[in-house]
Amino acid sequence: STTTETTTYQLTGNLYYKQPDLSGGNIDYQNTTDRPVRNIYIELLRYSDDTVLDTYNTNDLGYFEFDVPKYTTVYMLIYTEMKSPSVIVQDNTSSDAIYALDSQTFYLTSDYNVNLYAQTGWSGSNNAGSYAAYRSAGLLAILDFVYTAIKKIQDARPSATFPALVIN
Repeated sequence: STTTETTTYQLTGNLYYKQPDLSGGNIDYQNTTDRPVRNIYIELLRYSDDTVLDTYNTNDLGYFEFDVPKYTTVYMLIYTEMKSPSVIVQDNTSSDAIYALDSQTFYLTSDYNVNLYAQTGWSGSNNAGSYAAYRSAGLLAILDFVYTAIKKIQDARPSATFPALVIN
């Protein structure tokens, strides 16, 4: 008998962003909902030299999966970009750069599942708080609202096509 040894492990998980409660006409940062990051482009990179090992577009549940070479340290870049249709949130104050959020690093010694959360950046109570950290959830929320609108149009007109959209 022979045994086949795998040369990769799977890194799987879901991406979410924190959506503050918007009911009542105010933004309530104390009550958030985890919303899936849908149809977002991700790159998997080797930590030692930043080589792109693989790419993925999340599904409607924010799910991603990568095959990672065994015993490799990797991280993900989560772009504020949808590939199909093409929608990009860019920073017009920084040479139109596409925002990219990086994950922590992962050293894979087995299959690994992780959920990642983009935060609001808000610290303190609603009235006595302020933005104290990077507001990554806001960038992904913009794309999610656009994605929802695109899906509604496609439900009504399946043959609808969309030009590239860039949001500053």
